[in-house]
Amino acid sequence: MEQFNKTELHFFVALFAGVLLFTLYILKPFLPTLAVAAVFATLVFPVQKRLHMRLGNNALAALCTTLISFVVLVLPLGFLVALLVNEARGVAQFFGQARDTGLAELFGPLESFVAAWVPGAAWDLSALARESASWIASQLVVAFTGTAQLIGQFFIGFIALYYFLKDGPRFVQAFIHFSPLEDHYDRLLLDKLHATIYSVIRGSLSVALIQGVLTSIGFLLFSIPNPVLWGSMAAIGALIPGVGTGVVIVPAVVYLFFFGSLWQAVGLAVWGAVAVGLIDNLLLPKLLGGKARIHPLFILVSVLGGLLLLGPSGFILGPMVLSLLYGLGEVYSSLFKGHMEHAAAPTVSAPAVPRE
Repeated sequence: MEQFNKTELHFFVALFAGVLLFTLYILKPFLPTLAVAAVFATLVFPVQKRLHMRLGNNALAALCTTLISFVVLVLPLGFLVALLVNEARGVAQFFGQARDTGLAELFGPLESFVAAWVPGAAWDLSALARESASWIASQLVVAFTGTAQLIGQFFIGFIALYYFLKDGPRFVQAFIHFSPLEDHYDRLLLDKLHATIYSVIRGSLSVALIQGVLTSIGFLLFSIPNPVLWGSMAAIGALIPGVGTGVVIVPAVVYLFFFGSLWQAVGLAVWGAVAVGLIDNLLLPKLLGGKARIHPLFILVSVLGGLLLLGPSGFILGPMVLSLLYGLGEVYSSLFKGHMEHAAAPTVSAPAVPRE
């Protein structure tokens, strides 16, 4: 096989790097969508395998799995997002248009309660609520505006999901072929990435979303306004170690105690403790099985960092990057240990043969 000389090698590397960077620049608007589609393809691939076994046609099985994913996942999420944006706008308008006297009347008893237990504390809950609601609403409106762009991203995402399901094994083989690592290290990396994606996405994030939905149902049952908005906040709170959904449910119980009725406050407290609080202990072990579980602190910061950097897709891509880092760390550990064991192995020389 003909080898490059030094000049040809430098030219090829520069050309390849330039074309690769320009290709990534062209694909930049779609990279988050493609990455999210790849994660969803990983999660629903077992469904595609079962359908393939029954239908006997890989393309048809991938199409059916894509349609099922759309009906089961995207339609409910789209409906919840629409409700979430609408409620956030309503809350922002309420706090923006309400006078300070009205907010003082709303939060006055709670501020007095805090002052009685913490002497000298001066909490302006009215200003805090107004600023927090305005910030949340502005972030949601910015994230989910541009209907045409969102429709385009969903369209590209589901085309990508179909082809990831249909040709996923070929993409994996291509990655292994072009990777400079040895094949068993490539497979180890892919296995670790697959396991941590299940741990983070199917495990922790799924349970947090379920807890958020149950919180919204509880708020709706006990007449807490804007249940979808506070349910979404509870889903984020569920990722905080040692805090959980209580960061939203406890203030709601206090609110019902002062402005609702005693039975509503007790009912919401029982709902939060039983229906919401036990989900983490009952459902998470079944979803994870024996797979590795990443510490909740790192999941939380990856979710928040992904949301701030990438918008809505960062809710999935942030933990996915964390999963990739975790998998790379496992591969590095295997490589390092293997190298150290090889270097530390004693050299055994053949015994000397005595001369006669």
